[in-house]
Amino acid sequence: MGLVRRGEKWCIRYYGPDGRQRWETIGPNKKEAETVLHQRLYEVRSGIFPILRRRSQVTFQKLAEEWMESYAKTHVRQSTLGTYRWLLDFHLLPAFGSRTLTTLTPKDIEGYLAQKIQQVARKTANHGLVLLKEILDAAVDWGRITANPAKRIRKIAVPRREATLWTTAEIQKFLIAADETWRPIFLTAVFTGLRLGELQAMGWRTQNRPNFATNKIEVTCSYNDRTRRLGPPKSERSVRTGAMAPSVRQTLLALQKSATGPLVFSSEKGGPVPPSVLARAYHTTITRAQVARPHRAAPAS
Repeated sequence: MGLVRRGEKWCIRYYGPDGRQRWETIGPNKKEAETVLHQRLYEVRSGIFPILRRRSQVTFQKLAEEWMESYAKTHVRQSTLGTYRWLLDFHLLPAFGSRTLTTLTPKDIEGYLAQKIQQVARKTANHGLVLLKEILDAAVDWGRITANPAKRIRKIAVPRREATLWTTAEIQKFLIAADETWRPIFLTAVFTGLRLGELQAMGWRTQNRPNFATNKIEVTCSYNDRTRRLGPPKSERSVRTGAMAPSVRQTLLALQKSATGPLVFSSEKGGPVPPSVLARAYHTTITRAQVARPHRAAPAS
């Protein structure tokens, strides 16, 4: 950036908000060229540069939908895409959707976080912040704004909780207290360590199937309740083969005899068990068994 003399005229060189280098020929007066250069730099920093004025009416919702379509759909997993869609629809768009990009400030985002931690878990609020930062970073790269107002906003501190695992006696109390409808899925979860989506996806002949010949459960996919689709598990390491304890084998063999559909654990309509229904049954069973809620899931030995 700076002044460049070409023949008898002075030119200015600077970078616009879209990252492109720009040249302007001013005239023979060096002082005038310096004044114009300072003016252009001020316009870029303050967001009133002509290219930004033309785009000042772009709302966060329009940007977010463009980012989802042009970037997220081709760069993230289907399960992650579903999470992004949920965060946008239920958190970010209600808060910022109608706002034009150039009016968003760090104070607005701090206020959003302060409000969110009163409504949802801190981790959920932080996930929304991370997504907001990523979308606004794209706005900077695309020349829609000069700076990301969320860039310096820090995540909310999440208190660390020590793992609380059940003892053998507590596991027995929990399973005995469980209703017969839910005992098979609870027992499988306890003794295999499968995640909820992996349990929902379990099929008798296809994905995540129990192989009674080898006494293994072959985990290959997970069900995403937000997108209502099967997809890959949480990570590459989650594609695995786990052992079936004798109690799990016996329970699943008995369940298979009365099975009427392709899923191992299904709702009354034949689809995957809704998480909300399972959560109610889980909390009811914990209360009935009078055991503490574990803070971290782990397969029992």
